Amino acid sequence: MITINPSLKNIFNFRVKKLTAMVIVIIALINIVFWLIGKIQLLTFNYNNNPQATMKIVTSVSFLLIGLKYIVKKSNVFYIFSAGIAIQILQLINIYGLSFFKSSSLITIILFLLSFLVIYFETIYQKNKIVLILNTLVYLISFFCIYYFFIDPNFLANIKGFESISWNTAILFHINSLSSYQLILRKKAEQVYTLNNHTFNLNPFKFFPIYFGVPILTIVIVSILVHFMFIKMNFALFLIFLVLNGISILSAFIFVAKFIKLFNMILKAQITLTENNIRLTEKNKYLEDFASITSHNLKEPIVALNNIVELKNNEIYRDALSNEELDDMLKTNIGNLNKTIDTIYKFLMAIKKGESCNFEYVSISSSFEEQQKNLLDFTTNLEVTVNFKITHNLNFPKVYIDSILYNLLSNSYKYCTPNKPLIITIEDEFDGPNYIIKYKDNGLGIDLKKYGNEIFKPNKRFHKTHLPSTGFGLYFTKIHVEKINGLIHIQSEVNEGTTFILTFKNKKNEGSNN
Repeated sequence: MITINPSLKNIFNFRVKKLTAMVIVIIALINIVFWLIGKIQLLTFNYNNNPQATMKIVTSVSFLLIGLKYIVKKSNVFYIFSAGIAIQILQLINIYGLSFFKSSSLITIILFLLSFLVIYFETIYQKNKIVLILNTLVYLISFFCIYYFFIDPNFLANIKGFESISWNTAILFHINSLSSYQLILRKKAEQVYTLNNHTFNLNPFKFFPIYFGVPILTIVIVSILVHFMFIKMNFALFLIFLVLNGISILSAFIFVAKFIKLFNMILKAQITLTENNIRLTEKNKYLEDFASITSHNLKEPIVALNNIVELKNNEIYRDALSNEELDDMLKTNIGNLNKTIDTIYKFLMAIKKGESCNFEYVSISSSFEEQQKNLLDFTTNLEVTVNFKITHNLNFPKVYIDSILYNLLSNSYKYCTPNKPLIITIEDEFDGPNYIIKYKDNGLGIDLKKYGNEIFKPNKRFHKTHLPSTGFGLYFTKIHVEKINGLIHIQSEVNEGTTFILTFKNKKNEGSNN
């Protein structure tokens, strides 16, 4: 699990929140003190033009509640929300009936209602879309007030509901809305950052203090400088817009730069994942081949060994075969079994390495000769003539060409015509870029009109034989031919024989390997 850098987590959770809470609480407390000592005119901008444009005590108390939401535990936020809403309802009653105390302006009450609803949906009910809508209203209204305090302070006094809103009230609402934006984004940022190892340097959210903290500080500092007449209002407005635009450009640049880097990483990861999937798919196919080759190629040697043991223990055949002949048969079959196991083992090692180029390659003549030896016991009572007419003798993956030739040869031996010499012919040629091997015998043949659609299907036998047969030989032959980019076709007539045509596409003519 990826851990978050503690310093960055502090940035997320505390710095902007602490700054906002500190500003809101301090200004609210100072405002209360100036009301109590009767010096509120010294604190409030535009007091001489509009004495009503002051931040009332009830306004300060409401801001204290908003400031506390950044400090108290989440379980206590509901009480802050309830108290804040109750105060605003009380103010509305006071404005439209009782008039017991100096209430905030109507727009201030509306902004407080929106702000406390933001607290509710942000912390308690947790609906970010609603929070975003409500907070945006607070942001726009407060920014509107700040803008006209700098441009034309008397303009707001002429708008119904805005008559007594003060500049510091508008500033605190604006600061709080910026902080709320930060909180909304921080939740998303933490979810992303938990999945982002800091070593990738992809995290743009660590710049949140710049995005939100700098505007807050700028508005506060500029407002103080204007209040004490250190700078003119037009220059103050210029500074605020300069900082806000600069922060917007900076944040856009940082996010775009990080996004480009992230996109490149995703693209590279996608390419790597695709390549790994291709290799995994290929490896799974080879593993399927491994299982099929193992089950098929080991079965017949084991059956042959079992038959030899039965012959040795059967009194009827003791006079026909000497112990030495039986021992020689055992040694031959054990040797063939060891070769088969060795080939399968090498095939498995190539699969583990994950590259087909790691397969052992052998020539057709070498593989054909080896399969003849492996099937020597099948020819004990047969008269066999082999016409080996391979002239190009190209190399193929041993595990596949061995299986193909083994199955073709064993089928010729198993399904030869009784009392008729068996003739096997294997030859090759190039037809353009394609390499063609023709394997022909004069055996029993297959009725293609009857069985043509079932030739290469699994568990199919078309003749009875006393020799071991799995019914999967031609099925595996077709699969293994296709594995080495080939196609297999059959031509056959009953009692005339069978021809298998193996076509390998785009096989390079490497010359003779004899």
